[in-house]
Amino acid sequence: MMHPDAPLDIRILLLMHILAGTFALAVAPVAMIVKKGGKTHRLWGKFYVYAMFAVALTSLRIAPYFGDFFLLAVAVFSSYLALSGWRVLRRKRPDRGDSPALVDWLASIGVILAGSVLIGMAIVQRESFGAFVPVLLVLGSLAALLGALDIRNFLFPPTEKTAWFFTHIGKMTGAYIATVTAFSSVNFHFIHPIWLRWLWPTAAGGALIYFWTTTYRARFAKARAARGGGPAAESVPRALLATLDP
Repeated sequence: MMHPDAPLDIRILLLMHILAGTFALAVAPVAMIVKKGGKTHRLWGKFYVYAMFAVALTSLRIAPYFGDFFLLAVAVFSSYLALSGWRVLRRKRPDRGDSPALVDWLASIGVILAGSVLIGMAIVQRESFGAFVPVLLVLGSLAALLGALDIRNFLFPPTEKTAWFFTHIGKMTGAYIATVTAFSSVNFHFIHPIWLRWLWPTAAGGALIYFWTTTYRARFAKARAARGGGPAAESVPRALLATLDP
């Protein structure tokens, strides 16, 4: 696991990579279960994003050394999700000048390229990857699609005032799905076939994103109906209710 024959810098970076990934795996649920928009949510959310940055940065050196460009592409994808989910908080009101910055464009373009690499690997090296091809195609397609959707939203900002919130939920949960996927691929060797070991977190996480999205859409709808106050509005955290204001 630690590759004792590897150069010292590789072993150090690999250890940092593992520790950062483990930390991200542990702290993300805290941000998920606490009150959305609260101090604890924001604090642990930042810790998670920083940990994902560490995962991505260390992979830039580790992946080329081991010739594992799949690792690099997945690290780029997962870190993009965390960065994009965090950055959307800076773009809550595009109608008021909250426009995407250079880092947002670069992240979206980068994840499209990473997704294209995964798809290309599945096509060009399909005989070598065998049963792993579905993993490459699914993750690659998701990466390219999400990056393209971001660029579309940059060019044509959504009019729904709570769009940023649902993007935040989807991207941050998606980043955690990628973290769980990495953990499953390394530790859950009892799951067969191999594509199931890699893709079950995507299926389970997708269901979780759907549940949260529908739940909060219903709460926002109640808040809109009680815009002047009352029990329906009280069911929505104040920080989120503020997004409904004109």
